[in-house]
Amino acid sequence: MIVFVKPKDGLIVRDPKTKVPIPVDGMNIALSGKDGTYWRRRIKEGSLIVSPNKKDEKRKDGIK
Repeated sequence: MIVFVKPKDGLIVRDPKTKVPIPVDGMNIALSGKDGTYWRRRIKEGSLIVSPNKKDEKRKDGIK
């Protein structure tokens, strides 16, 4: 499952693989797989906020 998340105001949340902070305007993350547990913990503790608005990303097949 992929969700769009934003860090809570004033917090810096880093990607566990790249150590790069999640952008303030948000990004899509996968809640499945090896890193899913990390992301779910950040959401549960309130560091990340799940947003209903996803970024418009171009898909390889050209469909939005």
